[in-house]
Amino acid sequence: MRTDTQTLHATVTPLSSGATEARETTLLAWRVHRLREDPRRLGLVVASYAAALLFWRLVFPHPIALFLPIVALTSAMAEYLFPIHYRVTTRGAYVSCFLSRLFLAWPEVKRARHGADGVFLSPLTRPSRLDQFRGLRLAFAADNEEAVLATIRHCRMEHAPNTEMASTTATEAA
Repeated sequence: MRTDTQTLHATVTPLSSGATEARETTLLAWRVHRLREDPRRLGLVVASYAAALLFWRLVFPHPIALFLPIVALTSAMAEYLFPIHYRVTTRGAYVSCFLSRLFLAWPEVKRARHGADGVFLSPLTRPSRLDQFRGLRLAFAADNEEAVLATIRHCRMEHAPNTEMASTTATEAA
């Protein structure tokens, strides 16, 4: 299992050039690569590609048409195939994987929940079906669970002092 964890204290220039924004500091950054953590699933991924390409080739015999299932499968399995980079800063939480770049600012975080595999941050005050589209999940690396939880608690207390982080148990998740 290969995960890269590092604590950084670097100053990053804000994305917008507004004079009212303070400088952004990276508090914690790490990387998780699920393919390296669980390479046994690679056979299933290869079989999925082969089956989709074979079916697509039978339905659409033109070779250029094979581009669509390759793009669709690669984007669907991007979190497994490519490393996921996580960054917690004084401004918010960032997640990037392949072509996806997600950000959630601390003032927008209304709810945080942690479980065995990571922390889920949501801009919604109550659980909703929209959580999976609006929220942000920060997966733990092999050895950084305490550091991630402490950093998120610190940032949330700084921006919303009356909120707490809930824990998800097996009965709540079901």
